[in-house]
Amino acid sequence: MKALGERALLRLPLCAASFGRKSLVIFRARGMLLAGVVGTVTVFAGAYTLAVASAAPQTRATTTAAANADEAGPSYAIEDFAYPDADKVLTEKGIVLRKGDGHIMLTECSAPHQIQVWTLQNAEGKYCFRVTGETGNLTLEVNKVHAIQTEERAVRASLTVDGKTTTVEVPKDDYKPVGQGNGNNPAPAVLVELKVTG
Repeated sequence: MKALGERALLRLPLCAASFGRKSLVIFRARGMLLAGVVGTVTVFAGAYTLAVASAAPQTRATTTAAANADEAGPSYAIEDFAYPDADKVLTEKGIVLRKGDGHIMLTECSAPHQIQVWTLQNAEGKYCFRVTGETGNLTLEVNKVHAIQTEERAVRASLTVDGKTTTVEVPKDDYKPVGQGNGNNPAPAVLVELKVTG
């Protein structure tokens, strides 16, 4: 029996050792798996918390900005080149100013000006414009124009006479009879565009 007991003892450490190694591997695998699961849950929980915390103020800010944009209109400007206060100018001065690039502006004739449009349309007998750039354009409507006078800038004027549009070049520091002021073909002219050419 002694021999049998020794054999059993000899086998026991081998079995225990074998069993211990498997247990150790399984234990380590379970530990690594558990650490991975805990790490993943922690990452997702942190990301969720960050997303909720970040999204809340943005949602309120976006909602507030959208509400303000609806009340105030768009926050950007779209240039349509319409003449500013054209309705007021029509009421006060009797001249239709449509569109332009902002370089030809109606002014008082007592002020320094660079373009004079002589007309029978108003009591003063002319409209005056100042030029603020090397070039410029203005679409307008002035009836009964009989002359255009320039000072420091050359102008190209488009006029409608008897339904046909013609172009007249007026050099700087010059006076050009047009429409009823034209001795060759006196007819009522409507000034429809001014362009500063130099």
